[in-house]
Amino acid sequence: MPRCIAAADNLTGLANRGWFLENLVREVERAQRYVHPLTIGYIDIDDFKAVNDTYGHQAGDRLLQRIARTLQEHVRDVDLAGRLGGDEFMLLLPETGPENARATIERLSEALRSATRDEGYPVTFSVGVLTFASPPDDPSAAIVQADELMYEVKRKGKDGFLHRVIE
Repeated sequence: MPRCIAAADNLTGLANRGWFLENLVREVERAQRYVHPLTIGYIDIDDFKAVNDTYGHQAGDRLLQRIARTLQEHVRDVDLAGRLGGDEFMLLLPETGPENARATIERLSEALRSATRDEGYPVTFSVGVLTFASPPDDPSAAIVQADELMYEVKRKGKDGFLHRVIE
């Protein structure tokens, strides 16, 4: 959770884009220094526009807030969940290798599906997850790679995740 209001997304309270990117740069540097793995995840809400169109923007805002609470409840204190904007979220999982990353994303995906289903929201999630055995040289490029992986999930029918390990 961000330490100051300027670092928080106004609607969800998660890290905003700037705070997330700042932390990503810091974690990449730390992972490079200590040769630790690092995992990032890019989450997009499938069919979010339909919620806004059918139920109104207040319902869409409540959905985003519910997703933020679910993310915060299901990640470690050292992890960071952020809202990049709209219906896109990012996860930063420091010192998280492939096995733990996969288990975390599976658990989180189920929690998100359960939370939205329980509240009657007709959405699913497309998630791209990258685990870097050796940290990336360019944190911004890592986000682009995770985004591309998430779009691959969307092209294959949405409602799932792809996990790739970068050696």
